[in-house]
Amino acid sequence: AMAVVLYFFLQQRQKQQLAIIEKEKVQAELQGLKSQLNPHVLFNSLNTIYFQIDDDINVAKATILKYADLLRYQLYQTNERFVPLANEISFIKKFIDIQRLRISERCNIDVAITEQLSDYMIAPLLLINVIENAFKYVTNVKGMNNFIRIQLLVENQQLILTTANSTLKNITSNNETGGVGISNLVKRLQLIYPNQHELLLQHDGSVFTVRLRIDLTRYI
Repeated sequence: AMAVVLYFFLQQRQKQQLAIIEKEKVQAELQGLKSQLNPHVLFNSLNTIYFQIDDDINVAKATILKYADLLRYQLYQTNERFVPLANEISFIKKFIDIQRLRISERCNIDVAITEQLSDYMIAPLLLINVIENAFKYVTNVKGMNNFIRIQLLVENQQLILTTANSTLKNITSNNETGGVGISNLVKRLQLIYPNQHELLLQHDGSVFTVRLRIDLTRYI
């Protein structure tokens, strides 16, 4: 009887150790995916600042301050598994402001972001992948209706982010839909929000649409 008890004890101990190893493996994978994201998101902003310095030094200074806020957020405020949704949205708004400076003359940018956020928490640096993707792949064709539409709201404890951007070519592969950004997003959603999210990519020939839904109920 003692041998049977000891066997089950050791078996249970082994299961616990395997669970710990698996959890550490998932955390390491998430950290690796997040570290790939960081330089990708803000790289294009440097070009904006570079050209602003010649055009208007005061505007360039203001942009640098926003850019510093973005970097500060990524480096120091996204180390937790979940962060306040309000902080994430503040980050997104600053990112959009910088992108407006870069392309607003040749692109119509329409943004609608909810202000009623309650005390929701969200995994950091997920939403930015979708938004950055729209700015990365929007058309830049003279005489064409180049546009980006961004809508973010929380409804029935579900976060819904929808982006639409004008596009020309048929988008079929990960490399064409955002490369590292979108493929990382898919992996992180599967690890953090299994069975609690929906990601839809749609292309109708002239418009590329992304719709992301995340269930926030467990992280209030």
